[in-house]
Amino acid sequence: MAATVEDYYRQAFFSFIDAAKTQLSERFDANSRGLSKYLLFERVLLNGQITETDADGLDSYPELDIARLAVQLAMFKSHLVTKPFTKRRPVCKR
Repeated sequence: MAATVEDYYRQAFFSFIDAAKTQLSERFDANSRGLSKYLLFERVLLNGQITETDADGLDSYPELDIARLAVQLAMFKSHLVTKPFTKRRPVCKR
């Protein structure tokens, strides 16, 4: 039990910060199933190519036709003029 109001709120504050940090760490863990799917989509869209392992990861989405997506990505990449990034920052640490 806290001796003063300040001690009580200090304890509550640090408890909240600890819980928030834990939840964010779990939610944005690169090894988590959900975020790894988003990283897969990011890699496919940025590269414009679908490898065999990428296709296996995208199989869980029946609305995606992998053959058509590969053609569409190639067409999109051919019509889009891009400059390479000078600095690329990863979304999360792997």
